Amino acid sequence: MIILNGKVMQRRAPPPIHQDELMRCNVSNSTSHIKCFYTNANSLIQKTDELRYLIETNKYDILSVTETWAHTEIGDTELFIDGFNMYRVDRTVTRGGGVVLYIKETFKSVIEKTPCFDKFEDCVWCTVKMYDLQLLVGVCYRSPASTTDNNMRLLDMLEKAVNGCTHDRILVVGDFNYREIDYNNYDVKADDNSDTCKFFDKTLDLYLVQHVTHTTRKREKTCESVLDYIFTDEEMLVDNLR
Repeated sequence: MIILNGKVMQRRAPPPIHQDELMRCNVSNSTSHIKCFYTNANSLIQKTDELRYLIETNKYDILSVTETWAHTEIGDTELFIDGFNMYRVDRTVTRGGGVVLYIKETFKSVIEKTPCFDKFEDCVWCTVKMYDLQLLVGVCYRSPASTTDNNMRLLDMLEKAVNGCTHDRILVVGDFNYREIDYNNYDVKADDNSDTCKFFDKTLDLYLVQHVTHTTRKREKTCESVLDYIFTDEEMLVDNLR
């Protein structure tokens, strides 16, 4: 991997993208598949060279990134990846957050401007023409400090994405920070009326399939947890997840 050497202005080198925060999968239909990549960057501007290297090496078609920490003073050219259309949403009020989708130029793509998709704090949605399939792709970041109002907007957004759109299939990825949820055992270590439980129930009510079963966050002095999810509306849509 390419890691910035940090010698400019004697700054320390930025930490590389953590391997436990990288997720790769294929999105397939009966005739074709595309390669997808997701990561939580914790400041993308410091890791764009590493990301470009990963793309060139692995030939990904769709890239989803959360916690870009991008803002108005960071231009599109600084985050640009050759051969991809970029759809970014920066957090405008507080530091942190931010999401970006990169879609390979060989696929026709357009950003979704449905009003409900703009209300949740950190998300971006695109329609991707995947050969003979119309795929709705969303990337979301829910901060651990997210308010109940923002959490309810997330549920409304998922509802509209599943029931209010005319796409053939849906792919939603992101960092949701619900460590109390255990999709492997269909268990929630939280009160029935909590925002955590409401999120879990909503994904089940919408028949969304959650594909991530392995730990996605592992740090010193913290418990292993699954904070990042990949949801689809079709179980067989995702394969080769790693």
